[in-house]
Amino acid sequence: MKIFITTTLILFGIVIPPVADAQFIWNMSHSDFDGRYDYCFDAISCSGNIYTVAGRYADELKERIYQVFWRSIDAGLSWAVQDPGLPADSNFNQTRYFTALQQIDPMNSVALRNSPSDDSTFILRTFDGGRTWVRQYLDISPISGALRDVHFFDSLSGIALAQKNEKFGTAIFYGGGDMKIFTTSNGGRNWDSAKFSLANTSYNYNCYSYGRNSFKIFQSPHGPIYSTKDNWQTVDTTALLMDSTNDPDNLYEFNACNFTGGDTIVAFGRYHGDISSFFPDSYRALLMRSTDGGKSWGSPLDFTDSLWQITSMSSLRQDTVLASGLGINKYLISTDKGVNWKQDSLIISDTAYPAVYSKGIAYTKGNSPLMIFSYLQTDNSIPTIILRGSIQQVKVDATHTLDYFNRIFPNPATTKLNIASVEAPKPFWIIDMLGRTVISGTTLDHQTLAIDISTLRSGVYDVISMGLGGKIIIGKLEVAGK
Repeated sequence: MKIFITTTLILFGIVIPPVADAQFIWNMSHSDFDGRYDYCFDAISCSGNIYTVAGRYADELKERIYQVFWRSIDAGLSWAVQDPGLPADSNFNQTRYFTALQQIDPMNSVALRNSPSDDSTFILRTFDGGRTWVRQYLDISPISGALRDVHFFDSLSGIALAQKNEKFGTAIFYGGGDMKIFTTSNGGRNWDSAKFSLANTSYNYNCYSYGRNSFKIFQSPHGPIYSTKDNWQTVDTTALLMDSTNDPDNLYEFNACNFTGGDTIVAFGRYHGDISSFFPDSYRALLMRSTDGGKSWGSPLDFTDSLWQITSMSSLRQDTVLASGLGINKYLISTDKGVNWKQDSLIISDTAYPAVYSKGIAYTKGNSPLMIFSYLQTDNSIPTIILRGSIQQVKVDATHTLDYFNRIFPNPATTKLNIASVEAPKPFWIIDMLGRTVISGTTLDHQTLAIDISTLRSGVYDVISMGLGGKIIIGKLEVAGK
């Protein structure tokens, strides 16, 4: 299937309009373009120029699924795989995955690894930049449970949330029990169960560490926020973000809170604008802001365009804040630390990838933002991808995008060109600016084809292949250095 952002698309029964100008231009930073692997990116985090992505890849040739980390030390320009040493899965229906990730500083990272099919849930921790990873187990219950969230203030002080499993006869309800709070003061080498626990199992929670035994926990979808300054010996509880008086039909659903702004907190999620429908486009992206630690809140803000839910948000410590989630070629941007927001078009300059489901966004001051996209549970035919943003300097013509399923590299090239395909063999042609075919052939089946271009003169060429409805331009190739 070939998809272009210059025409109206239909995805999951929803019309996708063309995108307009945007503040950022996005480029493909990493994906499964070589066709051998099916990637799934679960979470992303950054510290300065250091970015880490947690996820899985399925090697179809070896019939194995691996859980790994991808690490970039140059703000997403290049990536290296880090293997935490977890056993590979042979069952493609296995559901082991990462639910949270934090790049604490350049050398320290932490991730939560969950498995609803067994009791092997644990924290993964590195103290040496990802060269080695250690497993840290929490005493959740005799039949284990689910790890929900984790956050560190620095390399030593942190908090983690774990929910017990519940047993009904011989059946185990994964993560259906009480929520337990764990804290550490030595980097997770020891985790202590807090005196305070959360018994209401019908909600999700996210947590934040402020250091010096100070923590906050948000209970979705309406609050409250629980906070402590003495490691949960005493607990303060705020009022609900929205009570039944202001939201009698429970239309406002806040998934999490962004606590990175000190006393400034932004809650985000979705608003159910059309209660007659439960399709994604019946929801609207939603956020609300507090400047006093959650004691009082401003008016909720929802968006009527094609961003339906916010799932991730960058830090509130810098002027420009980005939010992403479920939608069509859209994200949110604030240039005043989350006070005012607008929807921005997600323009991707080098691929026609349909950006629908963002599972995370990471952005630090002075660096490029990165977003990870994955497939929806209802459709796993769309490959996963990492996008890297840069400030738009000039207007980009969106018609010069690449067909995502056939990728050319390097570009510019001198003596060799690669065409990477994740589909069946298709004919291709390299055309010069006079319209003459200078090289032709057939792409490989789910492999990368290397082409000798040493005989081509310097200049710009069109690389064309077959797509839906006829020939399409894969990309414009620049032959240089001759």
